Amino acid sequence: MLLNNFPNKLGGDRIGLWSAKLLFWGLAGFIFLNCLAFYSSYTPYSDDFAWILHCDHRFANVAEWFTRGATGYFVNYQGLVNPLHTANFRPLAAIFFYLASWFHPWMGYQSQLAMNYVLLIVVLWAYLRFLQRFTPLSDTVRWIVAAAFLVSPVWSDNYFYPSIRLHLLECAATLLASLLLPSAAGGSLFRRVVPAAIVSAGAVFAHELGIVAPLIVAWTHYHVSTRAGYRRKKAAGEALLIVAISIGLYLSVRLAFFQVSAQSGYQAYQAYHSKSPAAAVLGLLMRPFFPFETYVSGEALRSGGTLIGWWMVLLTLAVYILLAVGLIRNSRYRSDLRMLTGCAAIAAAPLVFAVVVRQMGILLIYCLPLAYLTVESSISVNANRLLLRRVGTALLAGAGALYIGAGIQSFVKARANWSSESIYCRSMRAELASAMQRGARHIFLINDPSAYFGSLAMLQLTARENGVTLADPTVVNQLALGKYEDARYTQDNGIMVECRGNVVSIQIELAPGRKFDFVAPPEMLLTRANASGGRYTFPYVQRTQHRDMLARSIVEKIDFGNRLVFNAPTACNSVGVVGFPGRGQLQPQIFLLTPPGSQAKN
Repeated sequence: MLLNNFPNKLGGDRIGLWSAKLLFWGLAGFIFLNCLAFYSSYTPYSDDFAWILHCDHRFANVAEWFTRGATGYFVNYQGLVNPLHTANFRPLAAIFFYLASWFHPWMGYQSQLAMNYVLLIVVLWAYLRFLQRFTPLSDTVRWIVAAAFLVSPVWSDNYFYPSIRLHLLECAATLLASLLLPSAAGGSLFRRVVPAAIVSAGAVFAHELGIVAPLIVAWTHYHVSTRAGYRRKKAAGEALLIVAISIGLYLSVRLAFFQVSAQSGYQAYQAYHSKSPAAAVLGLLMRPFFPFETYVSGEALRSGGTLIGWWMVLLTLAVYILLAVGLIRNSRYRSDLRMLTGCAAIAAAPLVFAVVVRQMGILLIYCLPLAYLTVESSISVNANRLLLRRVGTALLAGAGALYIGAGIQSFVKARANWSSESIYCRSMRAELASAMQRGARHIFLINDPSAYFGSLAMLQLTARENGVTLADPTVVNQLALGKYEDARYTQDNGIMVECRGNVVSIQIELAPGRKFDFVAPPEMLLTRANASGGRYTFPYVQRTQHRDMLARSIVEKIDFGNRLVFNAPTACNSVGVVGFPGRGQLQPQIFLLTPPGSQAKN
């Protein structure tokens, strides 16, 4: 094959194979050493708190995984429920958090991260087996593709963030279900269909986007069966049966125990991430072969991007052009291209609504071998033309080097981000524990950057670990930045706190340019109190409307101004107000701590 030209020149296929294996294991060693650092310094972060609070065997109510799903897991404002996070039904993810928690007495919370590493090893093993069985790639190329798979930014967060294992579970279920498909004609219908259907259903129980797994497995089964000599109608019937069993199993369990409509979550997502269909499709089309959010996005063609980003765009366009030629022309790889293209198209379809790199795991399985076979197919017909072969080899070598180099860089950046976030998280939890040990039972958490959607869960988990029962724990000003370049919480101009007349008042002077999205819908925050009576006011709020030409609709923009005020009816005893103070300070502090039976002002 095309890349085997290199080892042939060096003296034989064996040298090329060993070089590819050396590349793979060298990258694996690099990641392993970094994972040791992640493991030794791991502390729960963001969504981890919610999953641990609800799924750790010390606290879990297993029945609620099925009856309530993830309702309430990521709601920081009790009483102001965000429907985006109430329609999640992910019992398989809960089960793996539960299993990992049994090792907590020996490993602490690192057991959750160790579970990620075990799943990564399973996925890599299954991927190598998948490439060997379902693609015509040579041994040398398989190891190179596996190396690119290993360093893809799709997996970067999985090395230090247990909550992202949802997508590892999706990929593991998809790959294992594919490997369970019969490799030859014959055998009972049960053996040919049921095991793969049941395992592929696991992807849907792990995450809603896993709904594509049964369809992909069915499509793969159809192609494998027709190649083995089955009639098309019979192969199609078995493929439909796989989909019916898998989706039927998921719907039966969900409808029997969990009646929250998934439509509410979709509508909430659209409200927060409104984007024209054209922009969404463009953003997805630019990423399947190079899923690097740093370099390539739907904005690349409008905002200029970077030099590396433009190379990725050009290479992506080249793959699309050659793929179209390969699908039309009758070549030796035409059937393989059809199978992989179909799998990639199915995996990509739901990503139009959420082009998030970490959710592209299933798509990555098929895009990497598809890109290689696309170039190989276009060159193999004209194999006697030395110039075309050299161009094709250079294209693949350049794309591979660019992918692996950018993958390593994305991993290093992810490590740097994790290091800073873990510092915030440890210091915040230590300050909260100090307040609890000094008698605080009514705790208000301000400007928490360490847990985001899991801030309330972090507060509750910290209380349980310290043997404390909190009364109405409250998260204040838990904000997500609209864009990374926006002014951050560390730039806020100060926080004033007082407790008088059984009312806790918190005033935050927001930094200029502080643009953000609340975790709860803004309209709720402006009009309703939370479950304990706390209410937000924004003295300088401004609303403007403009027409989005792409979406062809009126979009309202809310500028909350430079001041946020939160008032909550709370007896001024045993009150603790903890958070980050702004003004460039990166260390959390206790703003107010009143002992039992006191009245305080600060």
